[in-house]
Amino acid sequence: TAVGTVQADDADMDNLMFAITAGNTGDVFDINRTTGGITTAGSLDFETDPTYTLTVSVSDGNLSATADITINVTDVDETATTRQAIANDIETLKGKQDGHLRTTNIADAQMKIAALQNESPTTAATYKAAVDAITAVTALDDATLTALQGEITAIEGRITALEIAGNAPAGTLQPLKDGLAARKTAQTNLSKSASELTTELRKITVSEEIKTMALQTTLNASNKDWDAIFRLINEGADVNAKDIHGNPALILAADAGQTTIVNALLKVDGIKVNILENNGATALMLAVRGGHIAVVTSLITAKADVNIQTPLNFTALDFANSLTASEDKTAIITALRNAGAKTKANLDGE
Repeated sequence: TAVGTVQADDADMDNLMFAITAGNTGDVFDINRTTGGITTAGSLDFETDPTYTLTVSVSDGNLSATADITINVTDVDETATTRQAIANDIETLKGKQDGHLRTTNIADAQMKIAALQNESPTTAATYKAAVDAITAVTALDDATLTALQGEITAIEGRITALEIAGNAPAGTLQPLKDGLAARKTAQTNLSKSASELTTELRKITVSEEIKTMALQTTLNASNKDWDAIFRLINEGADVNAKDIHGNPALILAADAGQTTIVNALLKVDGIKVNILENNGATALMLAVRGGHIAVVTSLITAKADVNIQTPLNFTALDFANSLTASEDKTAIITALRNAGAKTKANLDGE
């Protein structure tokens, strides 16, 4: 690399010869003997030798002269390429994490929780949106989490190496550290389960009334999301709340023959086993009418009143007797009678 040219004049116009006689530490410079052009002849390092003072002599063969030539070495950022590579890897990692946050629905759940947290007063719609989003969360597999953590650890090691070397320009490592810190936060979020997000949700003050309204909205849906229903109930919504048609969760589950759901609801504190829907029927009556022997058995075990009458004076046993002949009909009638069930006529006769 050309550095500069030493100028010299001779009155007799003799040919001049140039030479570096001192100051050329490490022989990193060379001079053209006839033109005086100085070029680099080795590697320069600002951190080691930021300035060179060369003694240059010029001679016409008889007479000679010398001069000191100062060469200043420019400080070049030798870490720029490495830092850019690290920045690129952080951005690539961000893309991976953001993708997983979306596919697991964790990002959506956190967004909905934040919206609820920022809302004052809270509304049933916003609360329900947060609960629904948490219900939709799926866990990221351990192998993927481990691989992502490995990338974070590797990036952190490279930043630390630059910091120890101490040759990165002031302030250039902080953006990398900040970027990595954001990836660590994202990694923590990716590791969250639905239960952990629920814990975050519980930190927000939401009244039982709001939770119950959210439950009623969920009950009104044509396709019942029982996971969301139970999450709302577990969060404090009234388990006996009714939909727009006057049906509480127990009635809906019993009528649909949802044995597992009925059994789970019967374990909830405060559940009203004999709660009535708008037409005056109980969960037991609807389970009998649908021929759902397993649900009938569960309700009887839970001490459902087998002799309640509807406004039209039908009992659970009356509904059972009206069923089409089948093994379930026989089993239902037997179960009801064993529990002391009677027809409307039997009750009138007494």
